[in-house]
Amino acid sequence: MKHLIKQAASAAVVRGSKHSTRYITISEDEYEGLIETIEFLKNRNLQKRLAESEEDYRKGKVKDLDDAMKEIGVI
Repeated sequence: MKHLIKQAASAAVVRGSKHSTRYITISEDEYEGLIETIEFLKNRNLQKRLAESEEDYRKGKVKDLDDAMKEIGVI
């Protein structure tokens, strides 16, 4: 290995010549986050639901968590 470049949660390993393979290592948490992001970006329905939820929040269409839990009988 010619270089090892460390960053907060990842590292890049660069081998000898400029034409060699590069390897990138990341933490398991960072990897899982990337996979979740990819899955979210592939799911148009989920994106739509999130946009609707954000709009409801902006319009003040929200409930206190305790009140909502009481309504559905959790507490």
